[in-house]
Amino acid sequence: FNFEKQIVKDTMNKKNCYLNAGVYVMDLQRYRQEHIREKIGRLIVAHSKSKIWKFGVHQSSFILAVYNNTQVIDARWNKLQLGWNKNLKPEELREAFVLHWNGERKPWKQDGLYREYWRQYAANP
Repeated sequence: FNFEKQIVKDTMNKKNCYLNAGVYVMDLQRYRQEHIREKIGRLIVAHSKSKIWKFGVHQSSFILAVYNNTQVIDARWNKLQLGWNKNLKPEELREAFVLHWNGERKPWKQDGLYREYWRQYAANP
């Protein structure tokens, strides 16, 4: 995020400005009450005129729009690092509800990590 932009400075804490939106649970009534959809639209328009964030569009606009309306959920709902960390413990992976291959080594690639966890759900392993 571009912390030179006022909207970013007013919304986010520079030391804690990341949220992984790979898995999230949403209170739809609050989403509507807070006009999150409209906020995202305005942020995308503002970003097209003056870069507010560095990468992507959808996840960055979503993160900025919901930043002050989030709660941390149990990490088992989004077990990260499967695409790069070779040292995850098998029990962590077995206990997870959602496995998230963030990183380059996706399980469908030849050099993918933790492919054995993915194969059982793949259509054509």
